[in-house]
Amino acid sequence: MGRAHSIKADKFSVALAETAVPATWQSGTTNYLLEHAVDRTFLWKGTTSAVWRNDLVTRSAVETISGAVCAGVLASYFGGFVVGNVVYKAAKQSASGTNHVVRLTYINNFRTSGATAYKDIAFTCREGMTVNTTMTPVMVMRPDRNKLEIFVTMSVGDHDGTIGCNLQKTVIGNLDDPANLTVEIEDLGILPYAISNWSTTSVGHHLNGFFHDGKYYLPVYGVTNGMEDMTVTAEAAFQTGVVVSNDFSTVHNSVNFRTATGSEVNAFVLTDGGVVQCRVNATTIPYVHLSQVLSGSNLPQPVTKNVDDVLRVIYRYKLS
Repeated sequence: MGRAHSIKADKFSVALAETAVPATWQSGTTNYLLEHAVDRTFLWKGTTSAVWRNDLVTRSAVETISGAVCAGVLASYFGGFVVGNVVYKAAKQSASGTNHVVRLTYINNFRTSGATAYKDIAFTCREGMTVNTTMTPVMVMRPDRNKLEIFVTMSVGDHDGTIGCNLQKTVIGNLDDPANLTVEIEDLGILPYAISNWSTTSVGHHLNGFFHDGKYYLPVYGVTNGMEDMTVTAEAAFQTGVVVSNDFSTVHNSVNFRTATGSEVNAFVLTDGGVVQCRVNATTIPYVHLSQVLSGSNLPQPVTKNVDDVLRVIYRYKLS
C-alpha cells in the first residue's frame, strides 16, 4: 500500500475502523468536540437529542448526556475543545490594517447550558507590515500546562529583510474560570509556511492543532516561494499540515489534515497507540489513517547470491 498523490480524493490514505466498540461509536451526526488530556483524547459525538463522550484509549462511551441543550452546543461549536465543564472555540472576528482580532467563545456548564460568552484577543502586526486578511486562527490545547494556545499568521512578505510568514500565538490560562482568563501574546518569528485553517464556516473545514511530546501538529494554508508571494497549497476540500518541534526550528513531517472526500477532518488524537489520526467529523469513525505501510522480515542468517540470481522471500503479515 502506498500513496497516490496524483489522486487526492482516492488513495491518499487507508482508513481502518474499530470493530469492538459501542454502537454509538458508529452513529450520530458529523459534529464533534475534542477533549485532550495528558494521557488520552476524548471524542464527543451525538445526535440531535443526545451526546456521548468516547474514550479513545478504552474505546468506550464513558458519559452519555440526554437532552437537546448539549447536543445543540455540539452542533453549533463543532471542533471546539472541552476543558472540564467548559467548551472553547476560536474564530477570526476581524482582520484589517495591522490588527487581527480573534474571538474566543466559551460556554460554561455546557452539559446543561447553551449560554455563550466571549473574549476578544487583539494581535498586532510587526512594524511596517499589513495583516493578511485570509488567515484564520488555529487553536491548540496544552493539557501538560493546562493552557490553551491560539496561533495566527499575521502577515506574509518581506519582514525587514526576512521573507516569509510572521506567526504569533496567544497563551491563555485560568481555563477553569473563563470569566477571568489570562492572555499572553508571543511573536514566534518568520516561517516559510502559513499556519491557518482554510475556513471555519463548516464542520469539515474547521481544523485545530495538536501538541504532544514536544511537537506541534498544525494545518498549513500555503508556503512562501522565496519572494514576497505565497503559494496556496490548501484547497477547498484538501489540506496538508506540518509536524514541527516545540520551537518551530525543525519540520519533522508533512501530514494530511483534511481529505477531499466530503471535507473529512483527520484530527490528531492521543490513544494507547500514541498519536494517531481520527476522522472525527464522520458518522462511521475510521480510527486510524495509514498513508503507507512498510513490511519486512529479518532472515535467520545471511544469504549470498550471484548477481543474476533472484532471492524470493514469502511471508505473511496482517494489519491489526
